[in-house]
Amino acid sequence: MNNIKIAIAEDHSLVRKGFIKMLSDFPEIQIIVEAKDGQELLLQIKNNRPDVILLDIEMPVQNGQEVLQKLKELDLGIKVIVVSAFTNDSEIIANVRLGASSFLTKHTDINTLIRAIHNVLEEGFYFDVETLELLDKNGMSPLGAFKKLNQKELRILKLLCEAKSAEEIAFEIGITSSTVRWYKHQIWQKTNTNNMEGLLDYAVKHRYIEKL
Repeated sequence: MNNIKIAIAEDHSLVRKGFIKMLSDFPEIQIIVEAKDGQELLLQIKNNRPDVILLDIEMPVQNGQEVLQKLKELDLGIKVIVVSAFTNDSEIIANVRLGASSFLTKHTDINTLIRAIHNVLEEGFYFDVETLELLDKNGMSPLGAFKKLNQKELRILKLLCEAKSAEEIAFEIGITSSTVRWYKHQIWQKTNTNNMEGLLDYAVKHRYIEKL
């Protein structure tokens, strides 16, 4: 996706400038709004609408949650990635309920941030597995019921996504091919899929594998 318009709302100048410097290495990213608080952000996006907002929560004048509430009321279709120093469960749930499409910590690396920007535009959201589990427990999963795979199922899932046959997987793990097929059936049930295309899509969305 080319020419992704980004707004950044962050009250700490050094952090804000750091995001801008990192994102400047990616030609598809265009920073069109830079704001030090929520009020300034909302004023600027009236005439200069971004595709994605990188939003801090703790800001003066108008904080991030107030911005999320206002954006929800305006229904502008702008995706919001919360980038916060506060990562407790209640904070994540509160922001997602207000419309955040992703929740990242301020220690997130640039590659994860770029992936999140692309995913919220292409798929509507970006959450890691732990956050998806948290949202599911609270009836908020964007993927419907999320059933955690155990370690063996996860290993077999990854091998299936590598287009390995039941016989190849059986040899690698040390089980029979019929047992592999049983695990495959279990994985399809847990992931609510019934073919490899659906399974690949599930694996990518849940960050079990990188996008192919």
